[in-house]
Amino acid sequence: MFRFALIIVAIILCDQLTKHLALSFLPGQVMEVVPGLFNLRLAFNTGVAFSQLQFAPEVMRWVLTAFAIVVSAALMWWAKREDSLLFKAGASFIVGGALGNAIDRVYLGAVVDFLDFHIHHWHWPTFNVADSAICFGVLLLMTDSFTTKRKV
Repeated sequence: MFRFALIIVAIILCDQLTKHLALSFLPGQVMEVVPGLFNLRLAFNTGVAFSQLQFAPEVMRWVLTAFAIVVSAALMWWAKREDSLLFKAGASFIVGGALGNAIDRVYLGAVVDFLDFHIHHWHWPTFNVADSAICFGVLLLMTDSFTTKRKV
């Protein structure tokens, strides 16, 4: 499990470093990186995925933080009992991302997002390294579910 703890810590550090850089260099501006495709744009998400629950009461900040911690603990408990390295890696990516975003909720009251992909006027919701880690972790868990045989 030590390797997977390192994955979690690396994701949290990378996530928090990139968010710190975004907070330092992006306030009030949009930095066009690839014209017509990718910008760096600072945004704050008080809701959940794709900014759902954005206007929920302040208590949701703590509910979402607690949810991230409980889900992370459950995933690590489950991963510890699994034999599949793919499952353990996927769970580690999800936990690292969930805890990275939970740190933002605790200290800033919102999740810092800054990666902005778009095609013309169609924008994918702005996201961050933690969100990417969560998505990659889910992809690994899905792959594991299709490739690993488990006892019934």
